[in-house]
Amino acid sequence: MKRKINGNRLNQELDFSSLPYEVRFFDIHNDLNKQLTADEKAKIDDLLSLDLAEFNFFQEQDPLAVILINGLKQKGVLINLFQDGLKPYIAHTMSFSPALWMNNIKQNIWIKKNKYPVNDYFSFLNSKMYGFIKGIDQLFLTFPESYVNWKKLPIRTIKPEYTADFLDTLKKVFHWDDTLLDEKERVIFS
Repeated sequence: MKRKINGNRLNQELDFSSLPYEVRFFDIHNDLNKQLTADEKAKIDDLLSLDLAEFNFFQEQDPLAVILINGLKQKGVLINLFQDGLKPYIAHTMSFSPALWMNNIKQNIWIKKNKYPVNDYFSFLNSKMYGFIKGIDQLFLTFPESYVNWKKLPIRTIKPEYTADFLDTLKKVFHWDDTLLDEKERVIFS
């Protein structure tokens, strides 16, 4: 799991001890103007050496995800892209984005400079589309019927079941305390 230290998303301590998974945290910079350190490369190489059946990720335009996809795909690992926002449903309506192109080109150059393979130097051409990275095997979406499946990838529906066990697990992970909210009925959170 990748998290920014002192970031504004998921910056609290999380408790994954109740989950049946091993969770490893590591912080690798995303600055495309700096080379990876030897320690960062060692952490990436350690991940690439794991014997995995599946790799699930959420951010296509993340250089670390691209490095892991390229390396794990060569080992026959199933690569799954999970929805993290609304891009799947609006990407086909977006116009040309010079910023996306430039970022994708810089990302590929950065990956190459750090001595990792780039499997698609022309990925910038489709970078505005959802699921554009080569190597993705399946997409997981909340509204698959609203997605334009331009790559004809298999789609699985994300439909969490809010069972008591699931909610208890979330409470443990996020250290939820019911006393934090005095009012629970007829309340709007913003």
